[in-house]
Amino acid sequence: MKLIEFLSGLSAVTLERFHQEEIENSLIVMEEQNRIANEIHDSVSQRLFSISYAIHGLLGRWTTMSKEELKGYLVELNETSNYAMQELRNSIYQLSSKKNGKKSLQIALRELIHSISKLHSININYELTGDDERLPLSLKKGITRIIQEACSNAIRHGKCRSIRLNLNVEKDSIQLVIQDDGVGFNANESEEKVKGLGLSNIKNLVLTFHGDIKIESALGKGTGIHIIIPLNLTKIQTGGSLYEDFNH
Repeated sequence: MKLIEFLSGLSAVTLERFHQEEIENSLIVMEEQNRIANEIHDSVSQRLFSISYAIHGLLGRWTTMSKEELKGYLVELNETSNYAMQELRNSIYQLSSKKNGKKSLQIALRELIHSISKLHSININYELTGDDERLPLSLKKGITRIIQEACSNAIRHGKCRSIRLNLNVEKDSIQLVIQDDGVGFNANESEEKVKGLGLSNIKNLVLTFHGDIKIESALGKGTGIHIIIPLNLTKIQTGGSLYEDFNH
């Protein structure tokens, strides 16, 4: 039985790592799609607009040629360029992962949470608010890893049956709350004991992005992880705590 439990745990960890790689690859693909879409819009689309604007200006100088000949020729070119611009907009719309309101981080988190919930037969409720599309790819990947590590710890060490996630992207910071209904632990435990619960990886990930983390737990009352990651370093450089403005 011990061997089966060990193999089961090892398999779960391996599957989660594979799924994390899939999510990261998915984020990279979607970010690349958005980058290409933006490049097309900023270069080709603007160039076509310039052509259309130039033709519009030339329509005012048709007297240098036959009126009907020049006007017909320029009107046709104008219509053609406008049609090309519309086709280009359609291509950008289809290429971008933002179409129909879909966002890369939301898609990645939905897949991650669904996988964890199904694999471990637990209930995970999550809510994401704010404009996550303005976040850099590295931060999106970091957030998914933090959430994955926190959920794994809550399941393996906390023996929880449900997890609540709240991710709020504000103008100058990201606020993440992860709460489980597990067995919890004594907040006065030694640092070595807390590290044994697998929280060091989460702390290191948060510190990578110059964030603040606060962990609240009690025996029999579950564990709450409160994280704030700044989208600028102003508050960090002043030495102030981000938790002064954080309402739990």
